[in-house]
Amino acid sequence: MSNWLCQSELGIEIFISSHRISSINFPLTSHFHMSTGTRNSHKNSRRSPSEGLGDGDETADGPRLYHTLTACTRCRSRKTRCDAGLPKCGPCERSRSHCEFFDSTKKKTISRSYVVHLQNKVLALEEEIKRRESQLVDSEGPNSEELVRGIGAVKFGDYEHYKEPRYVGPSSGVTVTRLVLESAKKDLKPEEFKDMTTEHRHTFKNTMRTEPIVAVAPDLSGLSTTPQPNLPPRNFGEKLVSFFCQRSLYMLPILHEPTFLKEVADVYDGSTNPFKTFKLKMVLAISLQKYSIQYAAVADGYFLSGLQDLEEILDPMDHRTLQCLLVMVQYALVKPTRIAAYHIVGLCVRLCIQLGYHQERTIMLSETPLDPITKDMRRRMFWTLASMEYGLSQVLGRPSAFATSDAHIDVKFYEPVDDRYITAEGILPAPHSTKKLISMHFFAMRRLQAEIRHTLYQNPRETPKTDKDPWFQQMFEKCAKWKASCPQDDEGSGLGEIWFNHRYNNIIIFMYRPSPQVPQPSLEATLTCYKCAVENVYLEKKINLFPTSSTETTPGTIFPANYAK
Repeated sequence: MSNWLCQSELGIEIFISSHRISSINFPLTSHFHMSTGTRNSHKNSRRSPSEGLGDGDETADGPRLYHTLTACTRCRSRKTRCDAGLPKCGPCERSRSHCEFFDSTKKKTISRSYVVHLQNKVLALEEEIKRRESQLVDSEGPNSEELVRGIGAVKFGDYEHYKEPRYVGPSSGVTVTRLVLESAKKDLKPEEFKDMTTEHRHTFKNTMRTEPIVAVAPDLSGLSTTPQPNLPPRNFGEKLVSFFCQRSLYMLPILHEPTFLKEVADVYDGSTNPFKTFKLKMVLAISLQKYSIQYAAVADGYFLSGLQDLEEILDPMDHRTLQCLLVMVQYALVKPTRIAAYHIVGLCVRLCIQLGYHQERTIMLSETPLDPITKDMRRRMFWTLASMEYGLSQVLGRPSAFATSDAHIDVKFYEPVDDRYITAEGILPAPHSTKKLISMHFFAMRRLQAEIRHTLYQNPRETPKTDKDPWFQQMFEKCAKWKASCPQDDEGSGLGEIWFNHRYNNIIIFMYRPSPQVPQPSLEATLTCYKCAVENVYLEKKINLFPTSSTETTPGTIFPANYAK
């Protein structure tokens, strides 16, 4: 059986096997010229496969299979020369006859258009491959660097006051969430992924809406529409003040306790000083909110009552204003749906800078000599504000309102002794106060977080490029030193060794997780984050941020019966 080789005008060869097409070495968009004149012009260029391959059927790529194109059945029966053209030979094309040939291996007659059919099939398959490859590229999504360096905006659809999205940056949890979701997309079909996220969103919203019904039947939101007209009974108010001092001042020592207790007594004795009444009402609101959600509406009523003095509070814009605003921020932190802490902290930062409390060389400037209490409170107000601002900047991924790195903060810490030893006449000799040491250790944690955020999450830097950079080891040693020096006795505040170990793990995760500076951490860094996360799961079960002491085991021991009604 003779072998034939068909060669187009571009010198492109087609080899056909008796079982399959071995190779088609021409663009799939090319076609055979169907006119008679074109066939005749290429008739002389046809040659047999033996002329192209020689005696053996070997090529540079190995053995090549080819198909013998025999004369069609019509040309054989007429005993005329057949040019084996595709999809029809010349004689069949001119006579508009059906062109087919007998395949001796398959023992059946096959249409010559079968080769064109295979060509079209190959074209369709290649188009399908391109389509699937494009889908694969889309499914991969943006790379890790784009995800962690990108910015985002969160829209609060359930809050009528927040119509426009709010910006959140790379140090917030949004970037990690994006990484997790992009990873989930690779393992799920698009409809499965959409169903999963939609179901979770609905479940979360329903949980937030339905859970308070069990805890607070009278008020689902915990928001009050009317201010509390009167203060609680004096003995009850004093217990709430004591509760605040035992829980809040350990972390944020914004009030001088002896001075504040005297102000509380003045208010109950009839004083109408707006600064004193404002601080007392805010403290009452914070204590009620922290103790139980059952008293959320009552707490919000005291907050609204305190706001009645806000205009007089803001009028002088001095250290008294700053202290009152910082107390109000603490309420915003425990009740974020009432007022945005971020806005109040921003106002406090500008007032702090205006007063010169943000640097050591100006914090003590005054036209008159300052007593020790005022000096100490200025430092405490700065560090309390810095802690709030650093924390919000990290959580929201926004630039620091101080617009400076932690390295440029030179304000010294306040006195580490109990407030009763800090008097207007001077600082009395006394041992270090656990309450003050806990707050200082907490502020030191904020400085570590600020340094990590400044290095890894803000503007791009030349170094570090990987988590093998010496900076990571130096920072790790700083964190380990901070962890080892944490106060052992929490005095019932809940801010002891377990609490600080939990925060230490969070810092390590924050440092080694994907960041704009190091978007693709090493396996070792990933395992470090995993180990810290696992440990935190167990620590969460042991931590009680506001533990109840033996004298406060039930609400009735502090709060009067039916007080929330």
